[in-house]
Amino acid sequence: MAKLFEAIFMYITAALLLYVVFWLSKSISDKKKLEKLASNASKSSKWGIFFLIFFAILREGFETVMFLVGGVIQTGSFSYLGFILGIILACIIGYLIFSRGQRINLKPFFAVTTFCLVLFAAGMNAYGTHEVESFLTKQEYIDKDIKRPWDILQPKSELQSNELKALYSYNKEKKKYIHILHDKGTIGVFLKGFFGYNSNPNWIELFIWLATLLFGFRIWSQFYLGKKIDT
Repeated sequence: MAKLFEAIFMYITAALLLYVVFWLSKSISDKKKLEKLASNASKSSKWGIFFLIFFAILREGFETVMFLVGGVIQTGSFSYLGFILGIILACIIGYLIFSRGQRINLKPFFAVTTFCLVLFAAGMNAYGTHEVESFLTKQEYIDKDIKRPWDILQPKSELQSNELKALYSYNKEKKKYIHILHDKGTIGVFLKGFFGYNSNPNWIELFIWLATLLFGFRIWSQFYLGKKIDT
């Protein structure tokens, strides 16, 4: 059941990320409208501003936790160093936006960051589908030997003489050589954590990844490619 719960959690997180893409893109595109609303609100209700900020921070904190837990589920580990460096980087970016935000064009920054969220959401949906497959095969609802678009770079007990050892890491627990581009390899685990990369996806997993990517790109492009955004 753990695999099934992980899959559900990944789907929820992906949906939240797509919502963030929509909300953030719409907010940036309606900058003048937001400034007018903020000006009117500041004149009429200070408590309204307080609760608006409070719940905005609460929501963003919840979404951050969901994203972090989703990343831990995908990679199977948690990097405290990465977490701390991420907080420091976020503080630096926040300070730069606050102190110099009026001098720079924020459109390219938000365009890149929101597109990254689209990639993350697609990866999480794909990983959730992979976990559903694991659950169904363990419960023997489906056969393990299902068709896959590719099945590459599988771990090996021994390396051939023509294979570069530098491209592999040795897993002592499994007694296997793992290629760095395998989804459990040095580089592959990074791609898996951020983009849902898999060395042996099933066809449904690939379809859902593409469908989510296209859906998210459509939302993203409507705001960043479809019309001019005031900055």
